[in-house]
Amino acid sequence: MALMSDPAPWTAAVDLLRREFGTQPDFVAGAPGRVNLIVTGGRPQGSVLAPDGGRLYVVNTGGDAVTIIDPQLQKAVGILSTGKGPGRIAITPDGKTLVYNLQ
Repeated sequence: MALMSDPAPWTAAVDLLRREFGTQPDFVAGAPGRVNLIVTGGRPQGSVLAPDGGRLYVVNTGGDAVTIIDPQLQKAVGILSTGKGPGRIAITPDGKTLVYNLQ
């Protein structure tokens, strides 16, 4: 799984590969063992995986939010508004409290 705030450069690269070489890179397909691009907010920086592995929390410094990702579905399932410029992120061992700083 790859996180990005703007998929446009990747989309252009995929289109070029398809047009010029008749191929599709692995990161485009959703097959097991391949990388899926997951669009998050602006400037994804840090992330933390919940202790049970059920959620990945990604700090979006430029988007003033935390994107919540379901690793099994490999897609964003929610957004937490944080205020200006979240930076570091952590989660308590019991998975009940998410902690982040604002820059």
